[in-house]
Amino acid sequence: PGSGFVGFNETCKGVHSYANVTHLGAECAEAFSEDERWKCLMGQYRMPYVRTPYFLVASQYDSYQLSTNIGHRPKSSAELDYAGEFARRTAALVMALRATWPSKARRQNAVFSWACYSH
Repeated sequence: PGSGFVGFNETCKGVHSYANVTHLGAECAEAFSEDERWKCLMGQYRMPYVRTPYFLVASQYDSYQLSTNIGHRPKSSAELDYAGEFARRTAALVMALRATWPSKARRQNAVFSWACYSH
């Protein structure tokens, strides 16, 4: 919302196009249309299709992403609201990933997510 940064979505679209990325995982690639397959480069879209047990670490107030998106550490009311929504979406994603992992799987995944401004 103010840094001039085009955003991680646009950056991933560019990388996907420029590098002609094709190794996206069949399940993820099938979930998106041709012009949205760039999403499989980003964890928030890719992780639901990962079937190998993993340990996910995600800061709900990721200082790098927030500072890059905003242009500095969030200060104003609108920026703090944006950061809060970012944190809520991050927390919801990691909880959904953990909740949808098969409970009877021999090897479980794990999620570590904290609500501090850090990276």
